[in-house]
Amino acid sequence: ITLGQKGVLRVYANLRKLNMAETQSTNVVTSLISVYNYYFSISKIRNLLTQTGSLGTPEAVRSPIEVHYSSILKGNVLDIPPSAIFNLVMGQSIMLPIMVMMMVIFAIQMAATSIALEKEQKTLETLMTLPVSRLTILAGKLSGSIVIALAGAVSYLIGFGFYMNAAFSFVPETTTMNISDVGVGITPLGMVLVGVVIFVTLVSALAMALSVAVFADNVRTAQSFTGVLITPIMIPAVVLMFSDIEMLPQGVQWLMLIIPYTHSIIATKAAFLANYVVVVRSIVFISVWTLVVLYIAAKIFSTERIITARFTLGDFGRRFKRK
Repeated sequence: ITLGQKGVLRVYANLRKLNMAETQSTNVVTSLISVYNYYFSISKIRNLLTQTGSLGTPEAVRSPIEVHYSSILKGNVLDIPPSAIFNLVMGQSIMLPIMVMMMVIFAIQMAATSIALEKEQKTLETLMTLPVSRLTILAGKLSGSIVIALAGAVSYLIGFGFYMNAAFSFVPETTTMNISDVGVGITPLGMVLVGVVIFVTLVSALAMALSVAVFADNVRTAQSFTGVLITPIMIPAVVLMFSDIEMLPQGVQWLMLIIPYTHSIIATKAAFLANYVVVVRSIVFISVWTLVVLYIAAKIFSTERIITARFTLGDFGRRFKRK
C-alpha cells in the first residue's frame, strides 16, 4: 500500500453455530477497511494535487458526482430520499396485511374449535333441542368469534406497532418524519372503509370455518381442516406484503384475484393511498363472496347435517384403499 500497490486482506469468519451474529461479524472488519480506504485515498489525492498544483478538492476527485434524491408523491416534490419514504410507508403498510391475516386466522381457528368441541363433548345436540332458531345459533357463534378476533387483532397491532417503532428508532428519517408529513396515510373515510373490509372478511372466514368444522368429529380434525383454509389467506398476505398485484405476471395475477382474501389485502393497501375506488370494488367482491358463504352455512345449520355429519382424515385412507 505504501508503494502504491493494492493490498489484499483475507478475512476468515469462524461460523460455528450459523446464527445471525456470526454472519454479521465480518461487517465490522468491512466497515473498518472502508473507513481506512476512504481516508487513505483522500490523503494520497491531496498530496498529488499539492505536488501537481491541480485544482479541485480530494473529495471531489475521489467522488466526482454527489447525488441528492427527491421524491414526487401525489404530484408534490419532496426533498426526502425515496428510501426514507419507503421505509416509513413499508413499516405502516406491512401492519395492515399482517393485521388482517392474523385476525382471520385467529377467528377461523377459534370458530372451528368452538363447533368441533361441542360436537366432541355432545353438547351440540342439547343446544339444538332448545327453542332457539338454528340461524340464531349461527349468528351467535359468528358474533362471538368476531368480537374475540377483533380484540386479538387490535392487541397484536399495538404490539407490532411498538416493535416497529422500537426497531427503527435509530433511523433519523423515520423518527423526524410522520406519515401525514408526506401526504400518505389513512383518512377517516379510509378507516371506515377498512373497517367494512375487515368486517365482511371476518364474517366470510368465520362462516366458512363453521361450515367446514361441522364435518369434523373432534377438535384435532377441525384444526386440520382449518389448516387448509388458512393457506389461501397466508399466500396473498405474504406475496402482497412485498409486492404489488400489477407487478406479478398476468397468470399469477388472475390466480391471486380468484382468492377472495386477496381483495382484503388490496383494499387495505389502497385505503392507505386514498384509492377509494379500488377499496369499494374490493368490498363489493368480498361482500358477494360473504353472502355465498353465509348461504352455504345457513343451509348446513338449518338441517340435521350439523349433528349427523362426520368426516375424519382417515376417510381419505379408506377411500384410497378401496380404489
